[in-house]
Amino acid sequence: MSIERLIEKIKGLSREDITLALAHEFNSTDALTKAINDKLNSDSAYAEGERLGKLNTEIDEDSIYLSESPEFNSHEFTIERTSEGTSSFSQEIDISDHEENTTDTITGESYTYKATVTEECTYDLDKLNKEQINALIIDISEKDFVSFGDDLQEAKINTEILKIDLEEQV
Repeated sequence: MSIERLIEKIKGLSREDITLALAHEFNSTDALTKAINDKLNSDSAYAEGERLGKLNTEIDEDSIYLSESPEFNSHEFTIERTSEGTSSFSQEIDISDHEENTTDTITGESYTYKATVTEECTYDLDKLNKEQINALIIDISEKDFVSFGDDLQEAKINTEILKIDLEEQV
């Protein structure tokens, strides 16, 4: 069988089939939570220039959404996944007492953000040999999408977070 036949088969998969096959290929919810927290920590504008307090970030597992179908570019294809979560924290402000040579930390305003994370997973089917291509076609024919995802590992190039959008909730 050929790569072109495999591409036809992949294009014929439903979103549910692709989700079964590739959902475990993306970042874990822990990794997404860390990425959101890193973005909040790195951008002082989210705390008006002050130090952030303890972040409480959660990913809404029901919001995880894979794109309708993979996007093909020759023998490479990508699939996008969008996840949503919320992050909240209280601003912490350091107040220096120069007479006593101490610093007190007070809690300022509280903030809540809606986070939308877009990830992309890329595969290169040219990395596969004929036996691997045949195995993938059989997996699809037998509707064994978990095995399809596992067998596709050899073609995986990378998974990356494309963007994190933060929207303050008032």
